[in-house]
Amino acid sequence: MEDEHQKQFQTLAAFQGEVARVLQEKEQQESLHVRKQSEILASKQAEDERRARELEEERKARALAEESHQKYLQSLFEEMEKTRIAKENAEIAHAEEVKRERERLAALEAEQQRQRTAMEAAEKERAREEERERARLQEEFAQREKELEEIKAAHAQKEAESAAAKQAEENTRIRLLEEQELARQREEEHIRVQREMEEAHAAREREAALARKAEEDARAQLLAEQHETKLREEEAHRKWLEEELLRARQEMEEAAKAEERRRQQEAADAKKLEEEVKSRLLEQQNLARQREEEQRKITEEEVERARKELEGVHARKEREAAAAKAEQELERARLLEEQEKREEENRRRMDEEVARLRKLVAQAKERGERLVEQA
Repeated sequence: MEDEHQKQFQTLAAFQGEVARVLQEKEQQESLHVRKQSEILASKQAEDERRARELEEERKARALAEESHQKYLQSLFEEMEKTRIAKENAEIAHAEEVKRERERLAALEAEQQRQRTAMEAAEKERAREEERERARLQEEFAQREKELEEIKAAHAQKEAESAAAKQAEENTRIRLLEEQELARQREEEHIRVQREMEEAHAAREREAALARKAEEDARAQLLAEQHETKLREEEAHRKWLEEELLRARQEMEEAAKAEERRRQQEAADAKKLEEEVKSRLLEQQNLARQREEEQRKITEEEVERARKELEGVHARKEREAAAAKAEQELERARLLEEQEKREEENRRRMDEEVARLRKLVAQAKERGERLVEQA
């Protein structure tokens, strides 16, 4: 009997030890559950902190991107401003070039007007000089005819002086040779008309001196022949002078026509140059406008592309953040659900075990009480 009571007490003690162990395990499980909840809360807090850091980094990245975009826009605006300033400088340079070209054309026109005035004055002076030379030649010709008449009269008076015929012939021959030499010199030096006229005048003076000397001792026939020879020479010389004057006048007219053609050509060239300058300036302006329009379009396209890229980056980051957040929420919900299920299952098993142990303890107490009553 004592042994049976002892066994029952041992069994009761074992049940109590089992109950204490189960209670300790329950406390440990509850402590583990609390620790896991703390870990979950800590992980959630860490996740929140990570998300906060990511949001902060995203905000900073967005701020940096916005700042970079603003800098890019600023650089584009500065480039457009530089382009505008360059265009204004080009327009100013074009205006100055047009002004200089107009001034040059005005100076060229003034120079041409001055040259025309000088040529007209020179032409008038040349005409007056020719008129004076013609009058002088006519006067000399009349004087020569008068001298020849006087020579004829003197020859008629001195016809008896035949003793000096030989000397007169020699003088005539010498004079003829001198006249031939003078004619040759005039023919060789005919390029300058004024010089020839001066030489002819000097020759005529020498001839007049010789004629006056021959008047004293020349015979009438020789003097008549001399007179006829002089007349022929004077006539030939006069005709030659007239031809030279006509040729000089023709050359002057041709020179005037050539000068007029040159002025017309210069005016045409100046007009053509002005048209070319205007055309080139218009072409440069059109090219500048085209470049400015292309630069504006490129700038607008780059701004639009940068804006779209920035919006795409923001949208992509937001989608990634939303997807990550949804995935994290789903994972957290799944983990919490699994944890709650495990905890619920553990609590249910612990409750069942406690109920079973309590039932066993109650049964052991009842058996002990019955044993005590029986004893």
